[in-house]
Amino acid sequence: MKIHFAGIGGCGVSGLALIAKSMGHDVSGCDIAETSYSKMVKKKGVDVVKGHDSSHLEDVDMLVYSNAFDKNEPEFKVALEKGIEMHKRGDFLAALINSKGFIGVAGSHGKTSVTWLIYHILKHFGLNPSVYAGGKCNGETTVIDGLPWIAELDESDGTIFSAFPEILALNNLEHEHADFYPTENVMLRSFEQYLFKLRQNGADFVIGHGYKLSDVLINEFDASSFPSKDEIELGISINDGEFDLISDGKEWSLFDGVFEYYAGNYHDPYYIIQNRLSALIASIKWARKHNVAIVPYDNDFWEKIPGVDRRFQKIGTFKNAFLIDDYGHHPSEVFAAVTNASIQYGKNYLLVFQAHRTTRFSAFYEQFKTVLENVPRLVIMPVYTAGEKEKGKTAKELFEELKEKRDNIFYCEKFDEIKSLIIKIAENEKLKAVITVGAGNVNELFEKLKEDEV
Repeated sequence: MKIHFAGIGGCGVSGLALIAKSMGHDVSGCDIAETSYSKMVKKKGVDVVKGHDSSHLEDVDMLVYSNAFDKNEPEFKVALEKGIEMHKRGDFLAALINSKGFIGVAGSHGKTSVTWLIYHILKHFGLNPSVYAGGKCNGETTVIDGLPWIAELDESDGTIFSAFPEILALNNLEHEHADFYPTENVMLRSFEQYLFKLRQNGADFVIGHGYKLSDVLINEFDASSFPSKDEIELGISINDGEFDLISDGKEWSLFDGVFEYYAGNYHDPYYIIQNRLSALIASIKWARKHNVAIVPYDNDFWEKIPGVDRRFQKIGTFKNAFLIDDYGHHPSEVFAAVTNASIQYGKNYLLVFQAHRTTRFSAFYEQFKTVLENVPRLVIMPVYTAGEKEKGKTAKELFEELKEKRDNIFYCEKFDEIKSLIIKIAENEKLKAVITVGAGNVNELFEKLKEDEV
């Protein structure tokens, strides 16, 4: 079968193209710009072209497209006219792996990190799993090997509801993707129906608590869980009925009745410990279900696992300050990045914030304002719309409101402006880190900074 992937420059579609190619399909792809993901699949033999054109669908049997793909593009129109089979990326993923008894990773935050952690834990157990993730680890988004598959599932457009994993790690759930779930209640009801179907199929769940919506689901489905942010910071141990999650005031560990597994210490941000516990529980559940020997590890195990790109990732230095990139685009994710920055750098950092999608920024405007109001040095960029044409709150409004209450806040539309500002600050203050936060192109700032770095 010949399959064309529109939006192959994104992390999700690029991985699907590689899976389809590994299954023997004739694969091609296109996107409006070249990215690290399109370069990655090109190196692996996928034919990739820049831009959109109806000619891309000559002799094509199927069109797979990303969430950001504009349905006014010629490929979409031609596919409709010719009756070519079409799938959103999430539905196509489900069709590929539903028969493989996979582990699904979902939730509002931490999906990519937990997906890769499960992969490395199962490798430690002696397996050769395959993985499909929403971000790179060691330069890859997708590893195609043996079973099980570990797949990051996307709730943003509802395509998650066509995926049926054996085990679902739902790290957390709070209102997000307001363009698809207009209210909290709509999102909750959608996931209740989904988990009910999964449970009927015999699926098991790991659900983190401490969030309004996921707390409801834990109680309804008697799911395994792990400590909330407050419980971690206060050192409160819990038992979820299957596992003991233990704090001795200095370290966190999981006891499964046989082995005790170190998960982190009080120096680690709360979400790091949550991610590790989520991955551990899901991995142990799968291993037990399939009679796989569970292998304990040394405390330095976690430090040997490569970090995921754009998750508080150190990528260089500028004027003796670390350059750190973070993908956070929901208020809770931005809060996690700010928390981590404060732990590591105190007040000696500058944060560059770029909101992602007008719908999200408008829906959570007040939460963004609360999270950002105490950042020691803050640069706000215009909203990265990701192709949205909706009207709503603007970044300039956020800047104006925060400026009334504090200093050291700036509004910049261009990377050159931010670069000049950073140079000026670095000459007068001891700056330990420059941190970009956002799911758009905010990290392109670092290319500008590297131009001057010797």
